[in-house]
Amino acid sequence: MPEADSYVRDRLAVVRTKLANERTLLAYLRTALMLIASGVTLWRFHPTGDLDRAIGWGAIAAGIVVLAIGAARFYRTHGAIRAVETPALAADRDAAIAWLMGRVNYERAAVVPPAEEAFKLDRIRELLRRLGEPHTALRIVHVAGTKGKGSTSAMIAAACEAAGLRTGLYTSPHLEKLEERFTVGGQPCTAAELVALVERVRPIAEAMQREPVGGPTFFDLTTAMALLHFADRRTDAVVLEVGLGGRLDSTNVVTPALSVITSISLEHTALLGATRDKIAYEKAGILKPGVPAVSGVADAEAGDVIEQISAERGCPFWRRGRDFDIETAEDDWRFTRRCENGSSEVIEGVIPALPGRAQTENASVALAALGVLADQGWALPIDARRLGINTGRLPARMERIAGDPLVIIDGAHNDASARALAEALDELCCLE
Repeated sequence: MPEADSYVRDRLAVVRTKLANERTLLAYLRTALMLIASGVTLWRFHPTGDLDRAIGWGAIAAGIVVLAIGAARFYRTHGAIRAVETPALAADRDAAIAWLMGRVNYERAAVVPPAEEAFKLDRIRELLRRLGEPHTALRIVHVAGTKGKGSTSAMIAAACEAAGLRTGLYTSPHLEKLEERFTVGGQPCTAAELVALVERVRPIAEAMQREPVGGPTFFDLTTAMALLHFADRRTDAVVLEVGLGGRLDSTNVVTPALSVITSISLEHTALLGATRDKIAYEKAGILKPGVPAVSGVADAEAGDVIEQISAERGCPFWRRGRDFDIETAEDDWRFTRRCENGSSEVIEGVIPALPGRAQTENASVALAALGVLADQGWALPIDARRLGINTGRLPARMERIAGDPLVIIDGAHNDASARALAEALDELCCLE
């Protein structure tokens, strides 16, 4: 590709200019230090010789001038390099995203093959193996669910951050920029980090494409990039949101510290099944043997499916409405949870950042998850958990972008989320 060759040449030219600029600065620095050292020597060891002292002072002054000239030249060239690098980085980012978007992408596909054919975990497993299995060093909370998993993930991540844990959050899809999918400390990865991640996965993905295992999909790649990014940033905690379903989702290659299922409703029925119990089976596919699990599923039949699978896999299990919940009143919100040792935990003053019953349910699931993590020894004081619930949110979830007139953006796109949006709007109008 001529464009790629030209781009590489441009990048190499920038690198060469950087190196030359640094070498020039070092040369100026050495010369300046030699002059200053000579001047100090003459001034110090020939205190009575006026000529020697004058030469010494002159050498020191010359050294300072040389140092100033070198610094000025370095920063002038450095500024020019930055001016070149900005469009170069933009071009690099565009090329990286174009390559990613050229992979098989079921987020954009009009027709998706049957689940067992389209979603295969062997590709992401092989990709991660060749990348050094970065996920094995991470402490992960794995979150699935038809609705609420993004908001619940954001609340859990915000609470972990409030507790002083460097926290990675992987969500999908993004709204404006791909970098939004990978955040650490609430900040998306930079364009430079995104480009570097693509450069690491691309040669492996292209090699796999030529092999029987097949090339990884877009979501395989972004999931691997997220895990790499979080490992690179040495995160203390990671919240990993499932993309679609659970059992065959690319994120389901991790062994988490905790599995969370927020809700079950009818969505993607061609892939996940036409009934809630079938969808529950797919979501429960994220449950790992012996790993604690929290379920916010209200539907009795779907909830029973999840609880049965958790029992078969030996998962300590908490179910909303039985083991934890939030009691709401006009001025008093109280969360209660059954702890693993049989005692009860009560947290008062819990007010989700967003209105609506659905967000209250999400908050109860997030608090239950945080409590179970605290039972495991995670440093999550109650004040941090409360703050995470009170502040954690994602864009386009009841997002107010104007007040007069009131304009709200929300990503509701199925019957259940549309009903939740209507209830939240009713509540908001009552509060206004």
